[in-house]
Amino acid sequence: MRIQSRLDEAHARKLDEIRRMTGASISHVIEQALDLYHDRLVTGQPSTYQALLDSGFIGCGPQGQTELSTEYKKAFAAIVEDGHDHR
Repeated sequence: MRIQSRLDEAHARKLDEIRRMTGASISHVIEQALDLYHDRLVTGQPSTYQALLDSGFIGCGPQGQTELSTEYKKAFAAIVEDGHDHR
């Protein structure tokens, strides 16, 4: 199906930004947007990302630990060691 549409300036900027970031065609961006919108309407639920964001889970970790994804074993070991009395 061919679609012809006019976008206001704000939506045109968003579309251009998505295309630059992903390298996707306009058709692909619109297809993805329709899939997401359809899924949200059909299920009545937000996307997984949005649900995690809304729950406060994303961003709840300690601030300043930017290396945690690669150093988590050391951090966990330190927590366990601090919590146990070594007699």
